[in-house]
Amino acid sequence: LSSHHRVFSTFIVVPMCIIISSATDRYDLAHLYLENHKATLRHYKVSGISSISSSWKYNPNAQMVIAICPDSNEMLGAVRLEIFGGTERLPMDEALKSIGLEVDYFVSELAVNKGLAELCGLRCKPGNSAKDLPKKLIKAALEYAKKINISHIIGFANEYSLPTVQNLGFTHVDNLENEGIFCYPTKQYKTYVVHYSNAEDKKAVLELETVSNSYS
Repeated sequence: LSSHHRVFSTFIVVPMCIIISSATDRYDLAHLYLENHKATLRHYKVSGISSISSSWKYNPNAQMVIAICPDSNEMLGAVRLEIFGGTERLPMDEALKSIGLEVDYFVSELAVNKGLAELCGLRCKPGNSAKDLPKKLIKAALEYAKKINISHIIGFANEYSLPTVQNLGFTHVDNLENEGIFCYPTKQYKTYVVHYSNAEDKKAVLELETVSNSYS
């Protein structure tokens, strides 16, 4: 893993603090993130999601984007960028293989084109989703990806989150099997494969002020 992927940064987005770090650099936050993610899925009675595996905590290519309440240090929400080429396969690859679909050719084609990551593991404390926290986390992740020269970002979106990610610049990938639409993790969830490109000259998706690391 090159040094620019191990950047530890703190961005202030009032009224919360967004921390970006490799999972292996901040194992304490990675563990808390995973436990909170599990609790959120239990709250919504969702199971069978590949990104809930604990193996990503040991992958130096897993970059966490975490929203922290600066007053209480409570984790409000988080999302991950898992950069292709780490110690683990991308969660999308594992998820689609589990239902009999192959995306190796799709992933490999994008990876050749200068940097690929998957946006995954989005979780917000119940009650915070209505405050646009998911959108803020995704925007921060997209901006960080641009800073570390990730050109392509892939991910899953269900029928409820699809409009949100499309508004942020993601497009539905319809040239896959079943037009990139399938049921995951259960039959009640219609899920879409989505793609975001930093390869083109795009206007910055979020202006963030970089400050020195002050969180411990």
